Amino acid sequence: MRRLDTKQLAQARRKRYEEKYPDRVKASKQKYVDTHRKEINKKNSERIKKKWWTNPEKYREQQRKKYHSDIEANRKKQRDYYERNKEKQRNWARQYTRKLREEVIKGYGAECECCKESRYEFLALDHRNGGGNKERKAGKHTYSIYRDASKRKFPSDYRILCHNCNNALGFYGYCPHIQS
Repeated sequence: MRRLDTKQLAQARRKRYEEKYPDRVKASKQKYVDTHRKEINKKNSERIKKKWWTNPEKYREQQRKKYHSDIEANRKKQRDYYERNKEKQRNWARQYTRKLREEVIKGYGAECECCKESRYEFLALDHRNGGGNKERKAGKHTYSIYRDASKRKFPSDYRILCHNCNNALGFYGYCPHIQS
């Protein structure tokens, strides 16, 4: 008959205890997690960063495969999370788009090229050679146009105009500030 060492005996005892008192074990683990939350998050964050920065393409591909392995279940999880945290998600999206818009406006000089209006609320991104309507019909939303301009390091095919100048160019083909 084979003798178990002390480590194996302890594991066997622990397993029996977990089977006999699952609620106690769960409560104990939850209590530990609650009291050590910051410590656990910090360790996990460091571990993930290390894993990510050693080979980001490999990690991205693994995440993609994991997501697509059961895409319907993952989409359901995302929808459920959104439903539970709707207000939080909306606030995050609002802050993100506002920050992105400010970044793009600053990147293009933060004033209307035509009339030099500089109040943030009045400024908009304009397509220099037209084509904004085609982009929107192709399914691009305003924030994705801003994101594209930011990623491409503020290309010259966009510019900042105030809403008056932008609408005048769109409706009449010219801006009254330039005409006069």
